[in-house]
Amino acid sequence: ECFYFPKYFTIETSNNCNARCIMCPKGKKGLKERQFMGDALFDKIVSEIQGYHKWIEMICLNSDGEPLLDREIASKIRKLKGIGIKHVNISTNAQLLEEAKIQELLESGLDDIRISMDGHSKETFEKVRRGLDFEVVKGNVLKLIQMRDRARSSMEIRVRMVELEENIGERKEWLDFWKDKVGERDKVQLMPMHSWSGKIL
Repeated sequence: ECFYFPKYFTIETSNNCNARCIMCPKGKKGLKERQFMGDALFDKIVSEIQGYHKWIEMICLNSDGEPLLDREIASKIRKLKGIGIKHVNISTNAQLLEEAKIQELLESGLDDIRISMDGHSKETFEKVRRGLDFEVVKGNVLKLIQMRDRARSSMEIRVRMVELEENIGERKEWLDFWKDKVGERDKVQLMPMHSWSGKIL
């Protein structure tokens, strides 16, 4: 099956991030300028995978970058859903997940949004997720849940925390809080830290 065609794709449309998290290579180094995938290249990818839409299981529209920096991310999601891709997801730090953007994503057909909330308190969260505002991010995530439920969308929401020395003491409070907020089909996940292929030790 592996020699036939890939079942899973990661397509990075934005190479940078608006945060400098302590456990991420971009947090350690960052990039000098923001670069975005142009429509021509993205449309070429869509054209090449269109004939395999029944075979492909999932496409994730980011890797190390923050997908919401790409102002056309909802349009790109719509293009993938338009050719029949069954599952499209993104992972975001939610700083830019304002109400208008939530509406765009709900209308795009996005199947699965994964949100990083690496701390239960403002102090811990902002120590880990440098450059982000705890109250803004938390408010955006709660608004997303509310708008998703009101729209009766099938979008799955995953709230995730990377377990670090800085936040491990907030694990129970964090789990209790978010499990009480999400729906039955959503997920609240604790994730172990990894080394990013040796880039972070």
